[in-house]
Amino acid sequence: IVIPLKEMRMELPNHITGYAYTEWLDQQHKILSNMLGAEIDFVVKGIDSKTRSVVASRRDAMLKKRQIFYMDPDANGEYRVREGRVAQARIISVADKSIRVELFGVETQIVAVDLANEWLGDAHDHFAVGDSVLVRIQKVTREDVEHITVKANVKSVSEEKESRLKLCKVQGKYAG
Repeated sequence: IVIPLKEMRMELPNHITGYAYTEWLDQQHKILSNMLGAEIDFVVKGIDSKTRSVVASRRDAMLKKRQIFYMDPDANGEYRVREGRVAQARIISVADKSIRVELFGVETQIVAVDLANEWLGDAHDHFAVGDSVLVRIQKVTREDVEHITVKANVKSVSEEKESRLKLCKVQGKYAG
């Protein structure tokens, strides 16, 4: 299956040239390289049975999910994905100090401070491409189906903080 770059939802920002373009290209290359092995949704756009090849669009699949989960209200008149809700996100990329997740058609980066209550030396030690993780939605911005941003965190969902606090003793020495 072939998914062209423009169908991976990697849009070039308007009016970007020179060094800024090179930096943007390097960033996109890193994201795509880290996505190797990730499970992604796509819509088949064409099939050539002679060459046994398929062309697909990740962009169309993401837009469809965005419409359903972010733009169309449910039976109660509320959005399915909204602030305060806990949702399951799919990890599509892992860097040293962050992970990139896909949350119902929207990609968002979660940095180390939002990943764990404890110090996180390397996110690779705790997260892997293809894993699912529970996240709490902190903020959703909806302009239209093309322009949706989500801020989420992992640490508020985990219960490690309370269990680790119970391990502390009065007059104990700890580093953090």
